[in-house]
Amino acid sequence: MLDNSGSMHSGRLETMIFETIKSVEALNSKQQFYVIFYSDTVYPLFFPQPANEFVRATKKNKRLLRQWLDTVEMYPGNAVDDAIRAATATRPDVVYFLTDGDVNTTKDGRKLKALLDATNRSFSIHTFGMGTGGNAEHEENLRRIAEASGGTYRQVDVTPAMMELAKKHPRSYHKKKSNR
Repeated sequence: MLDNSGSMHSGRLETMIFETIKSVEALNSKQQFYVIFYSDTVYPLFFPQPANEFVRATKKNKRLLRQWLDTVEMYPGNAVDDAIRAATATRPDVVYFLTDGDVNTTKDGRKLKALLDATNRSFSIHTFGMGTGGNAEHEENLRRIAEASGGTYRQVDVTPAMMELAKKHPRSYHKKKSNR
């Protein structure tokens, strides 16, 4: 699950995409992957023509993933609760959750509760905080999510190179939610 909300600026989104590519490139062709973005809504792998199931990590699918990742834009919103439901529906072995940790965006805390509730899940969630350094609340959210499912938390720093990439090639940011 990858966060493409507006808070992923200043190299966070670029860092997340770089980490995703690096991870998928390490897979062999017998392994499978599926990527879900979320912001105003859920964007499944290869959206707007989404894959209906996991895809093998073939050279072709890795190339298609890189091409698709080049098209990712940012939107306002935090449909992380919808994203975890979509991820659960794919019946994964494990989920890698890459975000800046700004997941508790409702007064009643229901989005965070959805991530913490591992009752009907048979997979762990490994959380990666993209540029969360110094934000104790965001880091704690990600630690709690990982611990609730038997996963781990790792902070990922945004490098100056990723910040520069974000400046040189800014991604579109839509201030209104999409019509999807």
